[in-house]
Formats: sequence, C-alpha cells, structure tokens
Amino acid sequence: MTRIQSPDDERSITVSLTRRRTDCAREGLPGHITVLDDLLFAPLSGADIETLADILGRTRDHMRRTPPRSAAPRRRKKPAGTRPAVASRPAVRSALEGAVHDAGD
Repeated sequence: MTRIQSPDDERSITVSLTRRRTDCAREGLPGHITVLDDLLFAPLSGADIETLADILGRTRDHMRRTPPRSAAPRRRKKPAGTRPAVASRPAVRSALEGAVHDAGD
C-alpha cells in the first residue's frame, strides 16, 4: 500500500492498494454493507432512502462546485530546522531579540 498526499488539497491522501490488499477489501466489503444496511437504512422507508440520496447528491454537487477555502493550495511547510526568511533580516532579528530581552527583565 502506498499513500501520497494530494498536490491540490492537503486534506486528502491518495491510497493505492496492492492486488492482495484489494482482494482483502473486496472480501470485507459485504460485511461492511450489511452493517450499513442494519444501522443506517433499516429504519428508513424506500421513499426516505430516495429523499436521502437526493439531498446527499445535491450536497455533493454543491461541495464540488464550491470547494471550501481550506481546499486551496497552501504554501509548503519549510523543513524542520530552517529559519523563516523574516528572521534572517537584521532589523527584525534585533527587534525580536530586544523584545525577548525586555520580557526577561
């Protein structure tokens, strides 16, 4: 199995399964469907299920047309141990050191 972070949306990960893992997932899926049927769909009528599917479909379509602000690509995080560019500027560094010194008095 491999996991790759999406280049377009940092909230999502693409997972690729080997043939063996795909077969295991297929074997487990009928049990999962049974659980969903028992817990989610059993108390609903056919009309309720159709209404739920309609509502969820419209919600899905809306979300795909209007991705949340958090889905926008973000700046990549700097590797650990690197300093932010702003701290390398002498005037900013002096101001920061002065603030830390003043706070200690």
